[in-house]
Amino acid sequence: SGTVLADSPYFTVRHVPDHPEKRRTLIVLDRRRRVPRSWLARAATRGFDVEICDSYEDALVLAASRGALEVLVEAGPSITEYVLGSAQWDELYRIHKNGNGPGADRVEVLLHQPE
Repeated sequence: SGTVLADSPYFTVRHVPDHPEKRRTLIVLDRRRRVPRSWLARAATRGFDVEICDSYEDALVLAASRGALEVLVEAGPSITEYVLGSAQWDELYRIHKNGNGPGADRVEVLLHQPE
């Protein structure tokens, strides 16, 4: 919810064409129900089936119940730290903004090494 409240993100595909009829599940962690209904409605018009969950664990259960085999987590520092401290991830893509326009993003990839 913090990302939504701070940035009002679109969560759309950039730099490549998207599939116009594709529907995706967007799960927002928002235990205090702060995300405005207007933002949720706009996300739905962009092709998202939006669900609100109280916790990361609830979100994973919901994603699994929808048949998800992979989950993309875009989060602030607290949830990112929680996920990286768990064994529930295998790839981290950190995107750094180096300017504006195409090619301005630098992507750093880290792979999780199970113990």
